[in-house]
Formats: sequence, C-alpha cells, structure tokens
Amino acid sequence: LMSVGALGGVAQYMLFEGMKRAPVSIVAPFEYTSLVWAFALGFAIWGDVPRTEVFMGAALIIGAGLLIVGNERFRKRVEDS
Repeated sequence: LMSVGALGGVAQYMLFEGMKRAPVSIVAPFEYTSLVWAFALGFAIWGDVPRTEVFMGAALIIGAGLLIVGNERFRKRVEDS
C-alpha cells in the first residue's frame, strides 16, 4: 500500500509539473488515459463491466475536453492572424 501511495503521489506531482511546463492542450489528453486504465483494470481485476451510463459519461467528459482543446487552438490561430 505504501508503494502504491508513493507511486500515485509521484505521478500526480509529474502531472502538475507537466501542466506548468507545457501547454495544457498537449498534456490534457494524457489525463484521459486514466479512464481507459480504470475500465481495463476494473475488468481485469474484478471482472467489472461498466454500465452504458458510465461509457456515456466518459464520452461526455472526453468530448468536453476535446471541445475546449479545439477552441483553444482555433482561438490561438485567429489571434496569430
């Protein structure tokens, strides 16, 4: 348990450092991989198959994030012109 806590703490610190040093639009997609890992590990360890509502919620979260990233890139392109 201690090693899981330490590894999780280091991973969270690295994510925060990445957000400080790189544009969020580059780092944010890596955060969405946590959804995939949660689904995969839940199935592999406990045989859990998420309900349809869980997948719909995940799609909503990912869609909103992609909309924000796309909006940032579009706004930056317009400002550069």
